[in-house]
Amino acid sequence: MRPSETPLTRHIVAVVQHPPVWFDRSATLSRAVDLIREAAGMGATLVAFPEAFVSGYPFWLFRTTPDDWDVPAELYGRFVESAVDLAGDDLGPIREVARELDVTIALPVNEVERRATGGTVFNTLVVIGPNGAILNRHRKLVATNAERMAWAPGDASGLKTIETPLGRVGGLICFENLMPLARYALIAAGETIHLAPTAYGYDAWTAWMRHVAAEHRAWVVSPSVAFRWSDVPADFPHADLMGYGGSDDWGSYEGGSVVVDPWGEIVAGPLWKEHGILYATIDTATATGSRFISDSAGHYDRPDLFELTVDRRTRRSTTYLDDPADRV
Repeated sequence: MRPSETPLTRHIVAVVQHPPVWFDRSATLSRAVDLIREAAGMGATLVAFPEAFVSGYPFWLFRTTPDDWDVPAELYGRFVESAVDLAGDDLGPIREVARELDVTIALPVNEVERRATGGTVFNTLVVIGPNGAILNRHRKLVATNAERMAWAPGDASGLKTIETPLGRVGGLICFENLMPLARYALIAAGETIHLAPTAYGYDAWTAWMRHVAAEHRAWVVSPSVAFRWSDVPADFPHADLMGYGGSDDWGSYEGGSVVVDPWGEIVAGPLWKEHGILYATIDTATATGSRFISDSAGHYDRPDLFELTVDRRTRRSTTYLDDPADRV
C-alpha cells in the first residue's frame, strides 16, 4: 500500500450536550442542524446527540402519575405528534446537512410509524452517513422503568455494526448497555466505535462506560441529556405538576457526556451541569491494537463452550392492511 493510500484512523468526534425543544420536531431539527454545523466547523466527522433528542426525552413520565389519565394522555399526544416518521423523511434536514458537510451523525429520536398505528413510539438511534443515507435504525430493546408507558419494545434488526468512514460503528441506548448479550452481539460484529446515548449520566454511568470500552475494545461515545427547568418551554403542559425547584434546577438530568478509549481511560468529559459540545480526537487503530490483550469475540472467546443466537428479523408495530405488497 502506498503512503497516499494509508487508511485514515484519526478522527474528531463531537458529543452534543444541549437540550431539544420538547414537542417541537421542526425547532429541534433546526437546533440540531446548527449544532452539527458548529461541530463540523471544529473538524468533527462524527456528531452524536443524547437519548431521544428529537423531540425530547419524556422526563414527564417520572413526574406525573398514570392514575390521572388526562395529564399523561395530553402529554403523550404531543409526544406522538412530534415524533419522527422515517418513512415520511422527517429527518430530511439532517440528511441534507450530513451530505453538505460530509459528516456521520448519530441522532436518537422518538420514532413513530404513522402509517401503521400512529400511536406507538419507539426509542430509536438513527445513524446517518456522510452521503445522507440512513445507515441504521436501532430501536431500544427494553424501555426502562416508567419509560415503558411511552416506548414500545424494539427488535434486533438494528443490533449490528455498520461501516462508516470512521470504522465499524454500533450502539446501544442507555440501560441497554447493561444487557450483556446485547453488548456481545456488537462485540462479535467487530465494533470499533460504540455509541451510548443516555438520559442519566451520573457517576456510575461513567464507570459503566469505562467497562464497556475495555470489554468491547472500542471507543465509547456517550452523549447525555442535560437540562434545567428553564430550558423547558414556558408553555409546557401541566408544568405545575413537575415538581422542579426553580429555573436553575437540573433535576436528574445533569449531563455527564463522556468519551472513553478502548483501554477504558476517559479522554474527554464527563461534562456536568452545562450545555456544550464535547470534542475528542480518536484513533480507531487503538481499538485493534488493544485487542492483543483480550478480544471478547476472538482469541479471548470460547465458542466451543458458549453460543449466542440473535433474531434480527424486523417486527413492525402492526401489519399494514391496505396493500399486501407492503407486508415485510
